[in-house]
Amino acid sequence: MRRNSSHYSTLNIYLIFAAALVYEAFASMHFYLTPLIGLMFYFSIYFLEEEKYKELFFILVFSLYLEANRGLISFSLSIYFVFIYYSFLKNLKLYINCKTCLIWIYVTIAYCGYYVFSIFLSSILNVDMLPLDIINYLIFIVSDSILVFLLS
Repeated sequence: MRRNSSHYSTLNIYLIFAAALVYEAFASMHFYLTPLIGLMFYFSIYFLEEEKYKELFFILVFSLYLEANRGLISFSLSIYFVFIYYSFLKNLKLYINCKTCLIWIYVTIAYCGYYVFSIFLSSILNVDMLPLDIINYLIFIVSDSILVFLLS
């Protein structure tokens, strides 16, 4: 008798999502754990290009959880991801063929760009929310890049 593999792929999505939520709960308690912004950015680009909207919905929910857990402005990650993707990164694969280079570029743009974007939003909304030091972001870039290499 043949088993349906679509149930396993849906189950994998739920398990990965649950593991990411548990990890983010630990990451909010321990300062040195990465918030997985670069990983979310890379996979949101991947799911947009593959038109996998169910997985993209889970990334949206995870980003809202991350923003609420870390005290960031609501929907700021989602707005930033969509803005950067459609304004700059949509055709980047046409110019750069190196997958390793693209991973580094995506993760670096995710963290450094979000750093600048959150400062910009803080000044517009008159909210006293300054992001972490840039050294922490560099550590997060390296660790998220390694995670994307391992998961992609």
